[in-house]
Amino acid sequence: MTLTKKKLSGAMGTVQLAHVSQWARGTVPYGVCILLIVALLLQIFPYTSFAQQNQTYREIEGFIEAIDSHNQQLVMVDFRDRQHILNIGPSPVVQINGKTVALRELPYGLEVSAILLNGVVTRIQGFLEEEPFLHGYIPPGSRTKVGDVLFIDKDTVEIKTNEGREKYQITGGTRILRNNGSANLFEVKVGDRVLLSFNDIYSPHIATIRVEDQERHVQGIYRGRIEKVDPRNREIILKDITTYENGRWLQHPKSQVKLRAEGDLLYEGGQKISLRDLTSRNNQEVYAAVENSYGLPKIAKLLLKNGFTTLYEGNITDIQYGTGRMVADNVGFTFHPGTILVKNNRLVDTLNLDLGQNVYIAADLLRGSRNTSFVSIEYSGMLEERIDGSRLVIYRGTIQDIHQNRVTIGRLARRLDYLRLEGNQWIEDWGKRTFTLTEDTFIFDSDLQKEIPSQYFTDTRFIDPEDIEDDELRERIEEEFYLEKGAYFIVREITIEGETYEEILALNLTPITTYEGGSLHIEHSSIGEIAAVDMDADTITLTNIKHWNTLNSRWEIVRGSETIHTEKAVVLINDTPINREEMYKLRKNAKAYMIKSKQVSTGDDAYVIIVEQ
Repeated sequence: MTLTKKKLSGAMGTVQLAHVSQWARGTVPYGVCILLIVALLLQIFPYTSFAQQNQTYREIEGFIEAIDSHNQQLVMVDFRDRQHILNIGPSPVVQINGKTVALRELPYGLEVSAILLNGVVTRIQGFLEEEPFLHGYIPPGSRTKVGDVLFIDKDTVEIKTNEGREKYQITGGTRILRNNGSANLFEVKVGDRVLLSFNDIYSPHIATIRVEDQERHVQGIYRGRIEKVDPRNREIILKDITTYENGRWLQHPKSQVKLRAEGDLLYEGGQKISLRDLTSRNNQEVYAAVENSYGLPKIAKLLLKNGFTTLYEGNITDIQYGTGRMVADNVGFTFHPGTILVKNNRLVDTLNLDLGQNVYIAADLLRGSRNTSFVSIEYSGMLEERIDGSRLVIYRGTIQDIHQNRVTIGRLARRLDYLRLEGNQWIEDWGKRTFTLTEDTFIFDSDLQKEIPSQYFTDTRFIDPEDIEDDELRERIEEEFYLEKGAYFIVREITIEGETYEEILALNLTPITTYEGGSLHIEHSSIGEIAAVDMDADTITLTNIKHWNTLNSRWEIVRGSETIHTEKAVVLINDTPINREEMYKLRKNAKAYMIKSKQVSTGDDAYVIIVEQ
């Protein structure tokens, strides 16, 4: 009988088949038959085909929020405003308009398409509008600069980039974008990360300033010992941790904290060091500014501790940038690039230290020299003149007259004129003063704890009671109840070409609480940071609190936290009033300035709350 031989090449190697009749008679083992079939299938359908069928491809389109080139991660927001934290492959294809660029060259806010293979980014395609038929044409907004704000005023902004310091011009047409919406110029703070866009590559005039939001805000200052350093995963574990709060160090609730160490702001004295250098520094104490980057605690800046810690508080009376020396609280200090400086929850540069600033200093005492490790620059500028020339002013008086789009403030009592909050203290003012009332003015009756539609005040000289559903409010409107009654006037002032405009942002009517033999003496100013908001209980919990002492005209530190009742208050966020249902917009660690009164044993009643965040 003739024998038939055939060779099949596959993943199992070369297989030689015996006589067909032997296979048919069952002399070939069953297991060998299975292997032969598999080998035949692999010959027809190679292994790579099966692997490719199991691979998953995905495309995400949106805008870049952050790029971590050290940890190979891309943070982007898609067109449905959903955030994605994506891992980038080892050799991704990165292009802008088809031109290959480095990963680090992708600017914040750029529109991109990310291609993922099995959950890992393999290709990033960025898009800038351009006209292909006009050689050399630069489309509006296509030239960009990214950096940290070093100085800013209404006309210029100076940023710090990898290449150094650069200054550009702000015009009346410059747009400010923050948190996916328009913002005021005064919301741009020193230390903010910004993307500047220009319509003309040869012009210093800025078209758009896009501010990276609170992801880079400092959440706390830690002092602790190094337990472990993982250079591969870029992580540091600290133990024996204390946190800075209002001039003292408090024990951290956790025995250990794991922190991401993705940046390069790691210092020993004034010299930068690498993460690998820290692997030999177990048990050494460090200072660390920590930010909450997309839900993960991350080291914004770290400095090795070198000496015995001493704490000081006072005003800067002398400073020499060239030699790195300053005097505060009548004590001399040195500072350097490794010094951690924080103002308004943002890391700032040593150039942002200035005469007259009130500072809290943690210094390392070594061989008679006080080397500043951490400096907190006090910020209480919510009622000071801002970079756009505007400022908020709070008045306490009565409603003397209401006429179309205007309100005149009146005396509090026969022997007491209306008051203005100046330098955190009430001072008596005089003379007729009339403010502009708009449809956007927030009007609130703290006695009824109800918002009053502004048209009841703006439409006619006398408040129109028609169409008012609330019986008690209708009765007050009909009887012109609010005339000659007390109120807080929150006014925005801005001076343009020598003329001052005064607009009421919010009006808190206090018809029952009036000046009666000194009741205003229990009202006081406070400043703090929001720790929690309880919308059901109408309360806000504050930490890092300071009360204004009218006797010595200075802020005094309050230890611990305070719970403030808000049901009688008007609340403004970045000059925009919010109602009770919008209290969720208040962010943790936001700065709050408030006028409050000690009315209840369980806490203070706030009447005015001004928030910057």
